[in-house]
Amino acid sequence: MNEQKIRAENPFPLVFKTKYDFHFEDFRPRVEEHIAEAKEYTERNKRVTPEGGGGISSVVLLRQGQEYKPPHMWKEFGNFTSWLQTFANTVWHAWDFEPGAQKMISESWINSHPPGAWTSEHHHHNVHMAVVGYLHVPEMSGELMVKNPMSMYQHGLPLSSDYSLKHKEWKTISVETNDVVILPAWLDHMTQINDSEEDRFCISLNVKGFY
Repeated sequence: MNEQKIRAENPFPLVFKTKYDFHFEDFRPRVEEHIAEAKEYTERNKRVTPEGGGGISSVVLLRQGQEYKPPHMWKEFGNFTSWLQTFANTVWHAWDFEPGAQKMISESWINSHPPGAWTSEHHHHNVHMAVVGYLHVPEMSGELMVKNPMSMYQHGLPLSSDYSLKHKEWKTISVETNDVVILPAWLDHMTQINDSEEDRFCISLNVKGFY
């Protein structure tokens, strides 16, 4: 009897990944200053974000008035946001979204995870695409994790007794410096703990379509 190979097929692709060279070290001081400002604001105003273990997100600085410029408006990200348009269009088409929609970056922020920090489970509200650009990812600093969107429909299935305990409902997406990931904004995601001895940095962007 011939041995048959079986391969998983994914007719409804959700998550896409590519690469972009951010040249992060060229503007790392500005990012660190930005994170320091976000940390001070978070502590002073007792803000709560999905970051745990000492992680800091500059999402708290959004809507601080017309003078505030979120990271995607910095000159350091100008080439990246222009490049992102093509990648976003490709994913938009793969998701069968309306091709005539106008797309814009509605928000952006930077996350910093020192050793022991992480981002807990969350999704992005009222937008269509969530984009993550990995500026600096030391080894052992944690991977991206996405939740099985079918979980809510699986309550009647004969799942193994340790299904939830082993986090089988979550899948890991390996990431490294200069990776760019696009996922549906509604898809729950989180990060693993940063087990390295360095800080980890990424930029997050929301993309919204207008019809």
